[in-house]
Amino acid sequence: MSGIIRDKSGADARMKTQPLECLMHDIQHGARMLAKSPGFTLLAAATFALGIGVNVTMFSVVNSALLPAVLRRASAGTGRSLPATPIRGPDSAATPTSTT
Repeated sequence: MSGIIRDKSGADARMKTQPLECLMHDIQHGARMLAKSPGFTLLAAATFALGIGVNVTMFSVVNSALLPAVLRRASAGTGRSLPATPIRGPDSAATPTSTT
């Protein structure tokens, strides 16, 4: 806790704003470093764009080509596995039946 400033006047407010100040400092430092080396920045941005593009393409292929075939195969036997008697609600077992 060496980064937290403590004193009698406004110590609670400083403790709450300190992490935000650190975050802003880190973002500014990162932006300065990226601005100093534009080649690395371009390479990093291209790598991110390529990774996102490949991910979207693979998801689209799996979603459109492979997933419907798997779902059709899985649902082929569903109609035969349903129970022959209707399913009763939770209160149907609690009501007594009279036999006279």
